[in-house]
Amino acid sequence: MIVYNQEAYIEQALKGILMQKTNFLFEIIIGEDCSTDHTKQIIEKFATLYPDNIKPFYHPENIGMMRNFTHTLNRCEGEYIAICEGDDYWIDEYKLAKQIEVLDANRDIMLSFHNTKCINSRKKRIYNSNDGEADGSVFTIEDLLTRKWFIMTASIVFRNVFKDSYPNWFKRIRNGDMALELMLADKGNFIYTDKVMAVYRQHIHGASVSSLRIKRNRALVKLLKLFNKHTGEEYNSLILKRIRQFNWELINMFKRKVKNSIPV
Repeated sequence: MIVYNQEAYIEQALKGILMQKTNFLFEIIIGEDCSTDHTKQIIEKFATLYPDNIKPFYHPENIGMMRNFTHTLNRCEGEYIAICEGDDYWIDEYKLAKQIEVLDANRDIMLSFHNTKCINSRKKRIYNSNDGEADGSVFTIEDLLTRKWFIMTASIVFRNVFKDSYPNWFKRIRNGDMALELMLADKGNFIYTDKVMAVYRQHIHGASVSSLRIKRNRALVKLLKLFNKHTGEEYNSLILKRIRQFNWELINMFKRKVKNSIPV
């Protein structure tokens, strides 16, 4: 779990993890990135109450999301890692047990994910992330490279195969969750559980939706180029096709933005 200035949400996130019913032990590894609100104090309170479960690291200065993400991942020592960011939360007390049971039974599967409820800042449901997907569906890296992104970070549990070996470029990108999933898909397939077991909060602050989409597409193009180099261009044709799609979307977004800015 990585957190920064999430005092309004962190308690709910921690409670969703602590309520998990399992027949195995688990730790909550937290990277607290020098928040300026009361996030740290809330974590300290929970760490005092649950010292065997909660293992926080308080950065003395803000190091940024991706460095914090990488640092936190490298502190995870278990066979599996589940991700819940500080403003998301889990709603099924058997989430971990169900997903790890699936991974234990399918050694060739690298990651398990599930349907997720997406809400806005007013806690109103916008949509479920994977409605219509068949339970038990298996996905390959080709699916990740050809479909719109369909895996919510709060839903994933994956094998801890990259400990202390995340590439240097991993820290230089914005889309850490997508990069992680691409690297995992390069090693094995993903499996889907058709049950809503987590909630993702969608935040839009300040910038317009079009500006956010432009930034997102630019970041995805950068990620795909780095991943293409990382894999020795093994998926070159798929990646180049996806980059062309993102670039075409960028051109159309710029055109609409310019058109909307011209006074009539």
